[in-house]
Amino acid sequence: MNGSKSSSNGMQFITFDVLKSGSVDMEKIEVVLPQIKEESEKWSLKDIFNMDETGLFYRMQADNSLATKNILLILDNFTAHGKKENYPPLRHTKAMFLPPNSTSKIQPCDMGIIRKFKGYYRQRFNRQLLKQIDDHVLEPSKLSVLNGIVNAIVAWSIDVKPQIIANCFKHCKIWSLDVDELQVDKEMENENKLVIANLGKQIKELHYTNRMAINDFLNHSGEQQVTYALSEEESLL
Repeated sequence: MNGSKSSSNGMQFITFDVLKSGSVDMEKIEVVLPQIKEESEKWSLKDIFNMDETGLFYRMQADNSLATKNILLILDNFTAHGKKENYPPLRHTKAMFLPPNSTSKIQPCDMGIIRKFKGYYRQRFNRQLLKQIDDHVLEPSKLSVLNGIVNAIVAWSIDVKPQIIANCFKHCKIWSLDVDELQVDKEMENENKLVIANLGKQIKELHYTNRMAINDFLNHSGEQQVTYALSEEESLL
C-alpha cells in the first residue's frame, strides 16, 4: 500500500490510494461476469489476488509482496493503476481489470475485506488509547504515525484471517466453484457482528459525550478523500 500522512478536520490519517466507485451498471456486470469467471477458473484460488484502495484516519477516535510464481491480479480502473496496455511485460503476474462502475458488486475488497481491516485496526487503536488513559498519559489520543502503521500491519497480517478474504472472494461470485452461499453469508455476518460488538464495548469504556455511530467510525466519509495537499509543516516531517 502506498501511504502518506495527511489531515482532515483536525484528524490525522494515512492515505492508501482511495477508491471511489461510480454508479453500478448491473447490465454490464451481467455481461462481464462470465468472462471473469472463465479467466479465474484457470487459476488456483491461492494464486488469485485482488487490489483495492482505502483511506484510514489512523488517529480517529469514536467522539509488499513480490510474486515469484505465476499469479492473477484483479484490480479496478482507478487512475493510479494506469492502463493495461502501458504495463511492461510481466513474467509472473497476469493483471485483469474489472469493468468501470462495477467494483461495489464484484470487487472482493469492497465485499468486506476493507471493512474488517478497518474494524480490527479500530479495535487495536482503542486498546492502545485505553492503555494510554490508564497510564495517565497527558494526551492519550496523540499516537504517532509509526503507531498507526504498526497497528495497520498487525490488523492486516494477524486479525484479517484467510477465511475472511476467501469468503469475500466467494461472495462476489467471480469464481464458479460450488459455494454454499448461505454458509458464506452466515460466516460474514457473524464476523461483522463480532467486530461491531467489540467496538461498541470499547467505545462505551471510553465514555464519549458525543459518541460517533459505529458505521461512521468504520467507514468515515472523509476517508474517501483521494488527494490532499500537505502543509509546509507536514511536508517537513
